[in-house]
Amino acid sequence: MNNFIVKIAEILEMEPSQLSSATNFRADSLDWDSMRGFSILCMLEDDYDLSLSVNDFLECLTVEDLYSLANPSGC
Repeated sequence: MNNFIVKIAEILEMEPSQLSSATNFRADSLDWDSMRGFSILCMLEDDYDLSLSVNDFLECLTVEDLYSLANPSGC
């Protein structure tokens, strides 16, 4: 999970220490915009071979929600 948080933090231009699995990555990011969302979708596809629809992405509220989709086995 730590590497995942680091990747999300980099996209959001935040320190990893500002994020946890319970962080609502859209609401808690001061600079949230659609480009950051697109960047997260690209990272999930490139790094985790996970292709999400926009609707599935919008259903994810927390870092944990995204992580669970990217790592369904919990590894």
